[in-house]
Amino acid sequence: ELKRWQGIFMGLVDAGVADLSPALTFCFCWLQKACPSEVTTSLIHGDFRIGNVIVSPEGRLLSVLDWEMAHIGDAMEDLGWLMAGAWRFNRPALEVGGVGTKAQLLEAYTAAGGQVDAGRLKWWEVMANVKWAVICHMMGAAGRAGGEPE
Repeated sequence: ELKRWQGIFMGLVDAGVADLSPALTFCFCWLQKACPSEVTTSLIHGDFRIGNVIVSPEGRLLSVLDWEMAHIGDAMEDLGWLMAGAWRFNRPALEVGGVGTKAQLLEAYTAAGGQVDAGRLKWWEVMANVKWAVICHMMGAAGRAGGEPE
């Protein structure tokens, strides 16, 4: 996953449609150094966020939508993506999609039987924000070219 997104970003730089960002370069280096060696694999949604769930008025989860990015991977990946800054909608204190705190999410996750690895979760939180930054570069490049991102 890391090599894929770093490759996409470097492809944009090489094509002259994105500048080599010191912040992203730092993040890619940190992600490489901190990459978890052992992972617990499970079914990953791949785009797990508030925009892809249906919740009842009482707050009960009814459905998870858009499974086209599903794959087998690190169990912490979906949690990290859910906490990406892009999904907070100007509510930074509510790290989980702008609707809840990280503590609330992790408490509910463990109560439901999930196991949280704090180090791996931090890695996936950083990766989620780096991935979103690369996606923004892709959208910007496509917009300037008059098309849609691939």
